[in-house]
Amino acid sequence: TATACTVLILSVLLGAIVGLGARAPHTALRSSLVETPVSEVLTAPVSKDASAQDADVRRIIAATFPGIPLDVRYARATDAAWTISPSTSRLTPDELPALSAGYAKLRDTVDKRYPAALVAGSGARTVNSLRKALAAAAAVIPIPIGVISLAGIIALALCGQLLAATRQNETRLLRARGATVRALVIADTLESLVVVAPAAVVGGTLAQGALAFRFGAPTGSSEVVVPVLVTIVLGAGIAAIGSFVAARSASGA
Repeated sequence: TATACTVLILSVLLGAIVGLGARAPHTALRSSLVETPVSEVLTAPVSKDASAQDADVRRIIAATFPGIPLDVRYARATDAAWTISPSTSRLTPDELPALSAGYAKLRDTVDKRYPAALVAGSGARTVNSLRKALAAAAAVIPIPIGVISLAGIIALALCGQLLAATRQNETRLLRARGATVRALVIADTLESLVVVAPAAVVGGTLAQGALAFRFGAPTGSSEVVVPVLVTIVLGAGIAAIGSFVAARSASGA
């Protein structure tokens, strides 16, 4: 039916936009880290026990960047050097503030234990630039979601009006036989759910399949479930409203 097709398309579009909005920042972050590597290099005179020094510096780094996935590379020549970079594959956009804060306080933290150590690089500034770029991209995501939702509501409303018109005589007959407005609304809403729910699930599945092929697995269950639920609520809600209006009109109330 027209309603099922409309719901299917709406579910696909909403699922795609919401999923894209959730996964695109992760993909963009990984691409940015590859194109513009973020790192700082900590150098210090080699101590007598180089292994113990390496373990100690790694503990300091871990405490400075709590919970942040890092790649720490150790090299030793005249001085010992630790290159501190975020893990390209595991870092998430939500961890960027903590990463920036860690880079900002790294020098002061290391100074307390190794006064002769040096920290080179602009990690905090680079990370803050990434945060601004990702925030700008995320700011436009609600616009297509709103446009698609509005277009879907209009399309579903038109389908509802068409369905109500085809059932006008049936509705009048049921009202004449004593059917209440409430009973008709409940019956029509349940009937719409039989059509809307499967179409929304299929549409959501198609959207997630396409997104998984291009961007990988979902970052959370909400981006999978919410578009489907929103589509079902919109479809059933508009059907209920249309049924209410038609039932009231049929009784002349």
